[in-house]
Amino acid sequence: MNKDQKTKKISLPERRFASLILSISLLILTSFALSEKQTIVTEVESTVSVIQGAAEPVSKTNKGQTANIGLIKTDAGVWVINTGISHRHATQIINAARNHHDSKIVGTVILQAEREIALGADTFQQQRIPVYAHPKTRDLMHAGCDLCIDALREILGEDEMSETKTATKIKDTRELEISDRGDFYVIEPKKSVLPGAIMVYHPKTKTLLSGNLIFENLIPSIKNADLSAWRTTLEDLKTLDISTIIPTMGEVTSVLAIEASLNYLRDLENRTSKLYRDNTDLLSATKLGHIEHYAKWKMYNDRHFNNVMYQYLHLESKDLN
Repeated sequence: MNKDQKTKKISLPERRFASLILSISLLILTSFALSEKQTIVTEVESTVSVIQGAAEPVSKTNKGQTANIGLIKTDAGVWVINTGISHRHATQIINAARNHHDSKIVGTVILQAEREIALGADTFQQQRIPVYAHPKTRDLMHAGCDLCIDALREILGEDEMSETKTATKIKDTRELEISDRGDFYVIEPKKSVLPGAIMVYHPKTKTLLSGNLIFENLIPSIKNADLSAWRTTLEDLKTLDISTIIPTMGEVTSVLAIEASLNYLRDLENRTSKLYRDNTDLLSATKLGHIEHYAKWKMYNDRHFNNVMYQYLHLESKDLN
């Protein structure tokens, strides 16, 4: 070392300050990396891709980003299927869709009035992207989104839910023109399964974005559902030429998931009906409603026993009426 150079000793407070700055920098970089990971776009077919959700209960860890977001590339631009759970989530979806396809977003379709897929709609509208949904979905959103947003602030925190608002002026999917939507079409079940629930089918790639109506290795919620109409819809879908299914929650799957969905609904009905016929009380029936075959499916403990309760109450209501 040159004798004219001086060595500066770093004091303990300075070292602590430097260490703090480094920790904060690493935290920011880690947060950014996690955010990027959550908006990875995976190509499913040539013009269809998905942003995969966590497929688990909403929590601070997953930031509520539990549902799958579908992307369909058309000649006019990209269509986004579902809008995310918050303003922040929707912004990530919009940026990821534009960057991946290097194209403008021409519209978005909400498949059902579920908080995980509907609360980002206002963010799309702010960017002048039209939002479409079934009229029942639109009505349910207008009636309940504010309550959902308040509840999610308690779970996810004020920061994560900041700028999230209830969307207005949602358009009716039945008014979509072929020239608007390009090469996909909306499927509305003949009989309502879940209020406002629809699906999107892309014939070119034989891809069905099924909402919550098809599932595999993940338990759905049957709250407010008509199981008879649900089973009929699934049977009808067997006539459709499908190679790939993108459910709202869970892994991208194949047409075999239709049979898996039917099996769960039948087994749930049969198990609950037996408990009901045996005069088992509601609380005991809920506890005894275990079906071993589905015990390893995701969301089993979170949803299955509630499903037994919903079906039991449905049978009770039928008897009373």
